This record gives sequence, C-alpha cells and structure tokens, in this order.
Amino acid sequence: MLSRTVSSLSRMAPQTLGAVNTVSTRQYAITAPRPPTELNQKLKVTIIPGDGVGPELIYTVQDIVKQTGIPIEFEEIFLSEVHYTRSSSIENAVESIGRNNNVALKGAIEESAVLHTEGELQGLNMRLRRSLDLFANVVHIKTLDGIKTRHGKNLDFVIVREQTEGEYSSLEHQLVPGVIECLKISTRVKAERIAKLVGGAGVVPGQSVGRDFVIFEPGSRHSFQEAMGRSIANPTAMILCAANMLNHLHLDAWGNSLRTAVADVVKEGKVRTRDLGGYATTVDFADAVIDKFRI
Repeated sequence: MLSRTVSSLSRMAPQTLGAVNTVSTRQYAITAPRPPTELNQKLKVTIIPGDGVGPELIYTVQDIVKQTGIPIEFEEIFLSEVHYTRSSSIENAVESIGRNNNVALKGAIEESAVLHTEGELQGLNMRLRRSLDLFANVVHIKTLDGIKTRHGKNLDFVIVREQTEGEYSSLEHQLVPGVIECLKISTRVKAERIAKLVGGAGVVPGQSVGRDFVIFEPGSRHSFQEAMGRSIANPTAMILCAANMLNHLHLDAWGNSLRTAVADVVKEGKVRTRDLGGYATTVDFADAVIDKFRI
C-alpha cells in the first residue's frame, strides 16, 4: 500500500499555496461525497480535539467555520490517554468517522507511559490508525511567503511514513538466529527537524491516509502540553489541515479561499505567533484569517 502511495505522490506536480493542495487525498482514490447542492446543506465531519493545545486549535477551526459560513458541521469525539476516565472508546470514534463522510480533523493525542488497558501494548493513536487502516502518514513541507528561513530557498516536498506495519505496529517479536535486521526509520523527531526548515511544526499540515478513511492532523503530532491554556500555539498547521479537508470533501472554493487567507496573513507579517517571532495569540491569528477570508 505504501509503495502505491509513494508512486502516486511522485506523479504529482508541485502546486502554489493558493491552489489545491499538492497532496490532496483524492489522489489516493478515497471516496468522498459530492459537494452540497445548496449552501444551507452542510457536510458532517468528526473532530477529535486530543490533548495539550489540540482543543484550542480545533476550536479555532470551529470558530473560523462559523464566522465564514463554511458548510460543514462537526461531531466531537474525545479521545485521551491522559484523561482516560473521560475518554470515549476507539469503537465510538471509528463509528463516528464512518457515518461522517469517512473524515476526521484531529489534534495530537498524548501517549501515556502507562496504558490503562491490561495487556494492551498499543496506545490510542496506533489503535485508531489500525482500526481505520491508515497505513500512510503524509506531511507536506512547503515554504510560506513571509517566513524567513535560514537557507532562503523555496522548499516543496512530501514526507511519507509507514504507520501500521513494521516497527510502528508496536508488536513484539523474537529475533531469529541467522537473520539480520537493518532498519532505517523516519521518526517523528526527524520529521519535526525537517519542518523547522520552513518555519517549524506550527506551519506544517499532515494527514493519515487509508483506502477508505482520512484523518487530517498537524504534521508534528506533538500535543505541546506546556502551552496548554495560554493561547500561544500557532494554529497555521491546523487551519491548513482544515483547508485540505475541505478540498477532500470537494468543497474546493472554500478550501482554496481558506488556504489563501492563511497565506495572506503569513505574508503580510503583521500577526505572528511566538514561534515566528511575534506576540499574537492563537485567537489573534484566527481573527486575522477570518478578516482575510473571501469566497
């Protein structure tokens, strides 16, 4: 499956930020509903806020959707290993995604050092990916106009990571005498280091892709617990994830307009969060995107 994904990605030509995302999930032959025939007809998607700053970023997207009139509705499912007593089950999450156009927008779920299910080695993230067969994690690394980078060059490339098989499956196995294992793993740390080339984890969108389902989530997949409740997290990646999701749902005009609004705010440089050298809050950035949004 992963080889087919890589082959598909290699055939795609780079696109500008204002156009449909280079890694549009429709390249994976995933079925998605046709666009609403009327503006008052809304599509439903599942949201999984996650831990850390995840809820703040998700609620930022919800506010943008409400203020701009984007024709989608959300069903919230809470999954958490940190707050496991309040967490919903994987089965409920899968059912929700299945009835809501096979799509979800997700914040990072912090993986606890102690799993609360006896005999279970896989955390919620892995169990969700395996339940939906989300075999590939796709992260789009692209330079945004207005963000100064050390190298000063325009970058546009894709990282594809296996996430249901091999070492990512969290299955123990015994080594067999006479067999040598030589692994080269693209870890989360490596992906985050590459993201710094274009401004950091806060501006890099990603998605977990399967044959039938797609979960859109920031490329870093880091909960940023230390910033929770302080409104300092950069929502760019999550908003771009929402734009990619809209394109996947065939709401291209809305997705492209949202992506363009983000690009305009970043290029203008008047509203910057702390990770980009400014003092704007998460809400400030979202408000600026709403002001720039045109459909």
